[in-house]
Amino acid sequence: IIAEFQVLTNRFDAEYGRAGGAVISAVTKTGTNQFRATGFGFLRDDKFDAKNVVANRVLPFHESQAGFTVGGPILRDRAHFFGSYERQARDASTSPNTRIAQFDTEVSQDAKRHLFTGRGDVQLGTQHRAFARMSYYDLDQINQGVGGRATVSNGYSYPIKNTDLSVGETWVI
Repeated sequence: IIAEFQVLTNRFDAEYGRAGGAVISAVTKTGTNQFRATGFGFLRDDKFDAKNVVANRVLPFHESQAGFTVGGPILRDRAHFFGSYERQARDASTSPNTRIAQFDTEVSQDAKRHLFTGRGDVQLGTQHRAFARMSYYDLDQINQGVGGRATVSNGYSYPIKNTDLSVGETWVI
């Protein structure tokens, strides 16, 4: 999804305000006059894991990730689109190790994540170019932070949903 990025670590220009630490700028990909698409995937499963030295067994774990990008022309040399989608799913279990049987029960630590980005670019004339970009992020996870000496009561579960929209126009005088 990222076409280019820049990391600034000091001597920031006034456009960045009173930034401390680092400033990271990223530019999303845009479509071109040729239709292009890519796909990817990743899989990890507990069938390939070694025993956990504390629990003396293999804890259930399955993680998959898949996605694609697609881009191309809407109107040749005038309007283009680009989009990406990614899905991540983790089915995992953990077991606290407090040495108190009632607290050392196996709990699920599942997480599901969906990420979508879409972008459209239009050349309005020789001096004007416009774009619109929308991003959607959806994450659900449960019992995070549980394990070791942390029991289920110390864990947290939450959904995160976020939608962003950016619209811009460049005018070359």
